[in-house]
Amino acid sequence: MLNYLAKISNQAVSLVNSQQKVEVKTRDILVPRLLRKSLIEIAHQASNGGLSVGLLEEISARITDERFVINALNTSFKFLDDDDFIIADVQGLNVNEELQPARHMLWHRFVYKNTPAKYVLYCQPRYATGFANQMLLPQAQFLADAADSVGGITCVLPEDNLVRDSIIHHHAVLIKGHGLLVWAEDVKQILARAEVVERWCVLSRDGM
Repeated sequence: MLNYLAKISNQAVSLVNSQQKVEVKTRDILVPRLLRKSLIEIAHQASNGGLSVGLLEEISARITDERFVINALNTSFKFLDDDDFIIADVQGLNVNEELQPARHMLWHRFVYKNTPAKYVLYCQPRYATGFANQMLLPQAQFLADAADSVGGITCVLPEDNLVRDSIIHHHAVLIKGHGLLVWAEDVKQILARAEVVERWCVLSRDGM
């Protein structure tokens, strides 16, 4: 009897390991290593630059018209690595992954469904988040070229329909009680937009 139970247990473990290997192989095929490396580098830079907080930040990239890759729930930008990503469906279908999806994955879906975005970054820069919590926007007079550089900015309450509608017309959205959401079509722009918004908010605060 004990031998039988041990055999069943080993078979179950083998099945789980086999499924995990399939998921890893699928991820490696759909998400090129260079793309994952780029996302990890951006995450580390955001962490080192003070744009992210603990386990709250999220980063994603479009991989096909219907799918995108995103870091999993409760993964830290500071220590992000290859095993922290999952593949998600733009249409909201269930994703068969071992890891839990990011807390605000719906916002990423809104971006990919309604814009030509290839990258999305959700973060919590100190001053930008402060402006979001006060429902304020940085003022153009304090950084004249910022609005054009960012691609438009607005501030909204954290209601899904408001976030969705704002994303369509702005590349940067301040969300009360949450932080900053930015999107871009070029990997070189995604972190830069967040940095511009944060500096813009700093200068606006100092100038008010």
